[in-house]
Amino acid sequence: KMSGGPMVFPYTYLAKVRNFPWRAFWNESRMFRFMTYTLPVPIFVLAKIRKALDSEDNRRQWKEIRGRRLINFFDPYAIPPNKIHLDDHH
Repeated sequence: KMSGGPMVFPYTYLAKVRNFPWRAFWNESRMFRFMTYTLPVPIFVLAKIRKALDSEDNRRQWKEIRGRRLINFFDPYAIPPNKIHLDDHH
């Protein structure tokens, strides 16, 4: 039979979060307050960077860069002359 009272030991993660002394931690920990107040700044900056990197222009540019590096070694006319090593025979 369940008593409905608080658990003697909080076994679940949610119970541990609920039983944590948040008010005391907020009042005593300057670092916790600092991190709470400053967390939105890097989230905003990283979201802007991600949005810029995921843009269609950036994807097109990198597709072009990777296309220039693509070499088909089975087609001898597609190999650039600086990639052919004729004197490497052992």
